Amino acid sequence: SNQVLGDKGAVTLAKSKHLKRVKRLTLANNNISDEGAIAIANSEKFRKLIELDFYGNVISDVGVKAIAESPSMSNLKKLNLYGNLVEDEGAIAIAESKTLLKLRYLFLTSNRVRKQAVSYIQLTLPTIYSL
Repeated sequence: SNQVLGDKGAVTLAKSKHLKRVKRLTLANNNISDEGAIAIANSEKFRKLIELDFYGNVISDVGVKAIAESPSMSNLKKLNLYGNLVEDEGAIAIAESKTLLKLRYLFLTSNRVRKQAVSYIQLTLPTIYSL
């Protein structure tokens, strides 16, 4: 990827009729903020997603909460949020999510998540392999 889609491109992807079978979506380094993350998270087109990679974007707790709460994200096994603007609130939303029950790999490095929140995730989601 590494093309700059931005929020506009993410919203366009979320509306695409051609992506219903997509299982892995990599949107690294695309300057996507909460608006784009919310559009992707809430798109019924991505119900089959098992991997979502938002490496190196500008997504904050608002976008992460949308991912954590969206029924469309219920099949996610791998979520990469490395290098975004996620803070404790977003991390806790993932830990307490009722829809991300299949999540096994979570990448939160290079965000603004404090050690206490990381510990909370590890306690709440013992099946997570990576933080």
